[in-house]
Amino acid sequence: MDLIEELYYGNIQPNLKKEIQNENYNKAMEFVTANEDKLLSLLDGKEKDIFNQLLTAYATIHGESDVAHFKLGFRLGAKMALDTFASDEPLPITE
Repeated sequence: MDLIEELYYGNIQPNLKKEIQNENYNKAMEFVTANEDKLLSLLDGKEKDIFNQLLTAYATIHGESDVAHFKLGFRLGAKMALDTFASDEPLPITE
């Protein structure tokens, strides 16, 4: 099966995220999770609502950024492929 068929049949799902295997990322994620819980326990009522709205807005920004970066990377890859296969430049031949 070729790449386009794999994509069509759902065998390639570029929107699914893989777990990031990066020590710096993992440490930062642990810090955020631990401190989010601590902060939420200190907040009441309106402050907690504001904090949750902030988290929701941040998630929206992050999601939109992910989409924009995916599109940028996809287009760059397509342009590289087009340049590779559609170039009129003669290939240097060395023997």
